[in-house]
Amino acid sequence: MQQYSTLAIQTYTEEELVQALRSKSREGYEILYKYFAPVLLGLAKKITRSETAAEDILQDSFIKLWEKADEYSADKGRLFTWFSNIVKNKSIDYLRSKHVKYKIQNPDDTVHYNELLKTEIAVDHIGLKEVINKMKPEHKLVLETVYYGCRTHEEASEELQIPLGTVKTRIRSAIIHLRESLKIKPGGY
Repeated sequence: MQQYSTLAIQTYTEEELVQALRSKSREGYEILYKYFAPVLLGLAKKITRSETAAEDILQDSFIKLWEKADEYSADKGRLFTWFSNIVKNKSIDYLRSKHVKYKIQNPDDTVHYNELLKTEIAVDHIGLKEVINKMKPEHKLVLETVYYGCRTHEEASEELQIPLGTVKTRIRSAIIHLRESLKIKPGGY
């Protein structure tokens, strides 16, 4: 599996990302790939429960993004939201093609994942690296393991050798820290 890191990339404004999309240039798509791939790969993996399928879905989604770039309108929502819907729909289509019934593996995973996505959408990753680096090391480790490492809470618990309840508590604390540091109201942006 290719490793992705959202923490080591330059930050861009929403307008710059849209400009990269509309440019249809290789450089523009490299920016979009580096910017969105880590979270979107995690989304596809959470839905399909398959790393290989998630990587294929991510690649197919970028092809669709290229083909449909002219259809994007900021009036319909943010670029990240639009693109995450492409990935989500392709992931669900994959499950349907395999006759797999889509179900939430763990409702807590989905709730925390959705909260993190809202946080990331709200800040456009501006200052996210600095905020994460200021977290308590144990919160940072769990956050990165679950969201950037594409692990479920149970997998993180096993990998980090800590109780499942501790994983959930640390994720919740990390999300609260992100909200407070970035001045985001709960449940929104």
